[in-house]
Amino acid sequence: MILEIKNLNKSFGGLKAVNNVNMAVEKNNIHAVIGPNGAGKTTFFNCITSIKPSDSGEIIWKGEDIAKVPTHIISTKGISRTFQNIRLFSYMSVLDNVLVGTHNLTKSFILDACFHSRRFKTEEKDMREFGMELLKKVGLADKAGEYAKNLPYGEQRKLEIARAMASKPEILLLDEPAAGMNSQETAELVGFIRQLKNDGFTILLIEHDMKLVMTLADVISVIDYGSKIAEGAAADIQSDERVIEAYLGKRRYE
Repeated sequence: MILEIKNLNKSFGGLKAVNNVNMAVEKNNIHAVIGPNGAGKTTFFNCITSIKPSDSGEIIWKGEDIAKVPTHIISTKGISRTFQNIRLFSYMSVLDNVLVGTHNLTKSFILDACFHSRRFKTEEKDMREFGMELLKKVGLADKAGEYAKNLPYGEQRKLEIARAMASKPEILLLDEPAAGMNSQETAELVGFIRQLKNDGFTILLIEHDMKLVMTLADVISVIDYGSKIAEGAAADIQSDERVIEAYLGKRRYE
């Protein structure tokens, strides 16, 4: 078990966005979190990464409760994420966007940067080589010098994943990575996420594309109105009456 969520709660005024959620994520699994719009999925991610700290409950990462750990510390512990709305630096190059994600890996001080010390130059060279390796993985190495804003939408999604990988995390939290992608881009993304698993990453995934989820996920958790209503393999989730009701509404019998 690499990540365990215990009795997690988050409210905004009278709205219970995350309601006593329990979840266990196995190492090197692809674990999907699904549910209708407004179900609380992104808030759940925000609690894990302390962007919106939980009100109560535990978030156990490799044996340590990180529920109250600040976001900038969490990013050093092997946890990285993408966002539902792309958050790239539009007027920075593709490579520089990736390099932003390596800041936790560098050891140089501000004086090293000011005076271009040997340590700074060595680290800069190493990080740029590492950044190019990540861009090769996502198929963007030939666009390293372009502004991020000039990339097609699907490639911007890939760039955001590459930047999340730049901190060398053990788990990637991907918030709707296929949003806005066409069928070809989605198919490429499926292959890429599978490769991430083969490379040893653990994936926690929010996604509305049910075909992608059912194809990829080892385990699927379903959240509705902030509460987890079902969990299991794809076949179990597809036939679960509570899940069908959450997506389609109650059946009417005449």
